[in-house]
Amino acid sequence: MIGVSQMNVARCSLLIVFLFAPCAGKLGEGMGNDKTAVENMPSGLTAEALHRSIAYLSVFLQGVSDGILVQDHTGTVVFINDAGARACGFASAAEMRATPIADVLDKFVLLDEAGQPFPIANLPAQRVLKGMAANETVLRTRSHNSREERWSVVKATPVRDAQGAAAFAISIFQDITERKRTEAATRFLADASTVLAKSLDYETTLQQVARLAVPHVADWCSVDIADAEGVPHLLAIAHVDPEKVALAHEHRRRYPADPDAPYGAAEAIRTGKSQLVSAIPDDALVAGARDAEHLAMLRALGLASSMIVPLIARGRVVGTITFVSSSPERRYGPDDLILAEAVAARAAQAIDNARLYRDARAAEEQYRGLFAGVGDAVLVTDAEGNYIDANPAMTELVGYSVAELHRLRVGDLTADAEDGFARAIHALPDDAMRGEITLQRKDGSTVPVEGWITSITGPSGALFIGTWRDISERRHIEEERQRFIAMVAHELRNPLSSLIGYAELMRRRERYDAKAVETIIAQGRRLERLTLDLRETMLVQAGLLNLKRAPVAVHALIAAAIEQAHATTTRAIHVDMPDHLPPAEWDADRVTQVLGNLLLNAIKYSGEGGDVRVQVKDMGNDVCVTVADSGMGIPPDALPRIFEPFYRASNATDGSARGMGLGLPISKALVEAHGGEMWAESTLGRGSTFTFTLPYHPPSAG
Repeated sequence: MIGVSQMNVARCSLLIVFLFAPCAGKLGEGMGNDKTAVENMPSGLTAEALHRSIAYLSVFLQGVSDGILVQDHTGTVVFINDAGARACGFASAAEMRATPIADVLDKFVLLDEAGQPFPIANLPAQRVLKGMAANETVLRTRSHNSREERWSVVKATPVRDAQGAAAFAISIFQDITERKRTEAATRFLADASTVLAKSLDYETTLQQVARLAVPHVADWCSVDIADAEGVPHLLAIAHVDPEKVALAHEHRRRYPADPDAPYGAAEAIRTGKSQLVSAIPDDALVAGARDAEHLAMLRALGLASSMIVPLIARGRVVGTITFVSSSPERRYGPDDLILAEAVAARAAQAIDNARLYRDARAAEEQYRGLFAGVGDAVLVTDAEGNYIDANPAMTELVGYSVAELHRLRVGDLTADAEDGFARAIHALPDDAMRGEITLQRKDGSTVPVEGWITSITGPSGALFIGTWRDISERRHIEEERQRFIAMVAHELRNPLSSLIGYAELMRRRERYDAKAVETIIAQGRRLERLTLDLRETMLVQAGLLNLKRAPVAVHALIAAAIEQAHATTTRAIHVDMPDHLPPAEWDADRVTQVLGNLLLNAIKYSGEGGDVRVQVKDMGNDVCVTVADSGMGIPPDALPRIFEPFYRASNATDGSARGMGLGLPISKALVEAHGGEMWAESTLGRGSTFTFTLPYHPPSAG
């Protein structure tokens, strides 16, 4: 077909005058049969020629692609071709001619380009009939029944009589519906792409995309997401009539998708192929309905044409997007499917990106949880020597935050002359290295660490992971062990030297020496005591210390221990003890050992002319024993450590403070094994006080 723009509009208008002047005022009557027309025809035209011209022109006007509407000076339609009738919402000119003129205006809604109601008085034809200028106008017509919209560019030309008045108005409708649909589709694709790229919350963005599609490209739009078994689950749905959205949800609730159905979203998910149905006949609804009620619901949804497109990301179908037209006039074709598949590709990419991001976040959180939960200090460095990451144990160890570490380089944390970490970076990268280095803390202090460094290849290149453990305590223990070994060797060497010396002396003299024997016995007992202390220390540390509880006369036990200590010294021992104390259930030998150790220490450290004081109190459920001396006291820095094994505060005034430093820790362990407590107080230069409490009966005895 050709458009009116390709013909001479003036000539067309003249011919239309000859054609339609006789029938002005009556829509649908015969054309060109009026006798007056023949009588008034221009000179040189015969009736036969006129009729032939009328026939040719009528055929011509019906065949053009643009709509042509002719109105007389009263506004009455005297001619309209099929294209013009379609622009007004009718199927053909014949249907429009058969419709009363009053009903014609009620059949459709007239809108301007922005979608607002357009007054009939402003139509170009109405304006030219009134002698007013009329600009080219873009109009939208929407059918009341189908809601189908058509777009037209309308121009109006007057045909004037001999007096110059507008006798006719010729309106030419250029149908731009497809162009506007293409523009709407392009705009929808752009808007949908923007929405999908804006957020990683794909559930929300896909709901927005469904709403964007309505009514520009569909009356219905829904999005389904496939689960692990390929079953579609409705994520979003939109409709031009919001009331029908509830109907769609009710339909899905009562008739859930069949994953084995040979049609619909399930089939698209299984095959990964799009489904285009240009026209959905009622027979298809009948065939797909599960019961009569289901059929009624499907019909109520209004399904005229549809496209179901799979959402495919990295070769896997993750869901579908469905577009449905409820209007028979809007039928989807191949071009519409291209648009739908473009939208689906972007939506699938958005879903995949969101899931990848979610998985990455989950992996990051898991990594962070594991990274933060590692007890050892972990430090990550790149090949250029920059610190990349550190766990909380590392930041606590060195005193730097992760952000501060980012500003440092390998070597800034090491106090060694040669940086072990830097050595490792150059010595690896295919193996691991273990070793010890000294780290420099932010406050300037140092800490010895042992660790191992491994290399991995990340997306940005080689990374080096150093795992470090503070070995300060271990080094302290090693130093204590070495000191203990030296101490034990020294303590054992003295009595052993005496034993061997006196034995050799008697052998040389070949006679019995009572004094030598006494010395040998004393030194042997000292060795025995040292051996027992070592054994008990090992039992305490292993948690294997056992008590042999039995009924004990507390007053007699304490008095005997004090008397035994009093016999070994000339120092005064002052005792403050009640005459009677309740009986107890203790290991008598162990309690005697505890009190003896405290008295022995007090005697050692009481100083020249000093004395020892013992106070015993009945506390009801417990007995409290205090042993105090008047010596030099314990230095403040040594007081917290006096109950540590092998620790000695060497401040005895008479130089007699020998031993391996096991008496106090063993005594404290024995008291605690009975359910009691032991502690010490001291003021330098004024002596020390040791106190312990013992319950009369073990807790289980009530």
